[in-house]
Amino acid sequence: IVSELWGSVGVSVLFWQLANDIIPVWQAKRFYPLFGQLANIAPICAGQTVAYFAHMSNDGDDSFGLALQYTTMLVTAAGACLFVLYH
Repeated sequence: IVSELWGSVGVSVLFWQLANDIIPVWQAKRFYPLFGQLANIAPICAGQTVAYFAHMSNDGDDSFGLALQYTTMLVTAAGACLFVLYH
């Protein structure tokens, strides 16, 4: 049961620790509501993206594997873009 808490509690605690390290206190009122809204919108966008990739890769037996590869490439590209923008 404790291992199931990692996805819902552990990752959110790590995110808010990162947000507290990056955002100054005087800008917290400005950015924290934005983070909360994006946290609610992100699962909707992720579900639609995975559904699109699953529908796009209609190859029978390996359609899930192909959708997983497309999703991994998208997440990697988004991470690279964030890395470039942050540095």
